[in-house]
Amino acid sequence: MHPTRTGSGCRRRVQSALIVAATLVLILFLYAQLIRRTSMFCPSKYPAGEWNTTNLALQPEDVEFKSSDGVRLHGWFFKAGEPTIIFFHGNAGNITERGPTAAGLAKRGISVFVFDWRGYGKSEGSPSESGLFRDALAAYDYTQARTRGDIVAYGAAVS
Repeated sequence: MHPTRTGSGCRRRVQSALIVAATLVLILFLYAQLIRRTSMFCPSKYPAGEWNTTNLALQPEDVEFKSSDGVRLHGWFFKAGEPTIIFFHGNAGNITERGPTAAGLAKRGISVFVFDWRGYGKSEGSPSESGLFRDALAAYDYTQARTRGDIVAYGAAVS
């Protein structure tokens, strides 16, 4: 055997193995990103949920506001006293599932603003991580413009 041929054949096998391994890692990474993006958000769009608020302990004001990128968002504002809680609901459902809790807090004298993320309930758009941040800031700005007292951020998840 010629030493140069053996060395180059071995080198080619190593290069091929590295290419296959890198391709597999890339495919697994892209698959993980797809799963992360598609399973992170579980929105319930309108008309899913109980949108008739007459059975709630206190009636909310139906409000619309926009995020910094122009997406129209929808929420319920339960006006009571101070402070005002911004109810950031979790990654599933919509505000209809949080309405009774928000109304109960408002009945006890605390104003509550609960809103739907983009792609949830009556809000426009599609859920995304960057959109989530824009929506949270828009909800805070909206609440700050409506109230003079303290603002409390509350986040909840649904299991």
